[in-house]
Formats: sequence, C-alpha cells, structure tokens
Amino acid sequence: MLTTILHKFRKIITPKFISRIASTLKFNQSCTGKVTGLNFIKMLVAQVSSGRSFNYSNLNTTLSAISNNDINISNQALAEYFYKSKSVQLIKSVFEEIFTFQKDQYLKKFGHLKIEQNTINLFNRILVEDSTTCTLEESLESIYKGSGGSKCKSSLKIKYYRRNKP
Repeated sequence: MLTTILHKFRKIITPKFISRIASTLKFNQSCTGKVTGLNFIKMLVAQVSSGRSFNYSNLNTTLSAISNNDINISNQALAEYFYKSKSVQLIKSVFEEIFTFQKDQYLKKFGHLKIEQNTINLFNRILVEDSTTCTLEESLESIYKGSGGSKCKSSLKIKYYRRNKP
C-alpha cells in the first residue's frame, strides 16, 4: 500500500513542481545552501517510506544517499532547515497541492451526486498535529515506558498542535 501511495504522490508532486515552489520561496538560499527544496522533500518522502526512525541522524543518512553523497552536513545544520519558515512553506505547499488534487478527484467521482457546495465548504481548515518520539536510555523505562511498537523500552512523545485563531 505504501508503494501505491508513493507512486501517486510522485505523479502529483513532481520535481518540476517542487523546484518551482522552492525557487519562489528562495529556499535554496537558506541555511547552508547545500540542500535544495527538491532534495529536502525527497529526503522526507524517502525517510517515511524507509520505515526507519525519524531522527536527524537517519534523515542525514537518507539525504546523503539521495544526493549520491554530494551533500554531507552535520545533524545540527540539517536541524536548522526544520526551523526555517521557508521549509514550513515548502511542506505546506506540498500538502496544499495534494489536498487540492484529492478534492478534485472527489468531485470527479462524486460530482454527479449533486453534493451541495455548502457541504463541501464545511471543511474550511485543517488542523495539523505533529509529534516526535524521543528514544531514552533503557534505565528510564520505569518512568517513561516505550510506546510498545518501537524497539526501545523507554521513550517519550512530544506533541505539538497549532490552531488558527478564528
């Protein structure tokens, strides 16, 4: 199923689309200047599809692999990309493109049902919740028990969500 999803993702989010958005945002001029917008998105997609933990070390390994070892930066330099508004805007643009595509597909498939526009417009925003898991030393298992699905016995999850003010 993941392969099917990634195949569809690549049809919607093309390198040309990512490069155009990154150019508009002047993404390639940020941070170290080594990571392009295209490589940044490729890294994220490759990391998700790998099934490995989502941490800077693994992300950096993935980034190096997709760039044929042309990009070698520290984990700290990579972390800086995630704190830049240009990165947030780039990822947001990717999500907006996917959601627009899904809405169009929905209307093509179910448009004949004469769904009222008011029904479609019920969803005027999407709240994104994000979380990250921190692996801890096993000696902390009695205080911070792991989530069960991970290989580590001790971990904690930090959640972040943002609601737009009405």
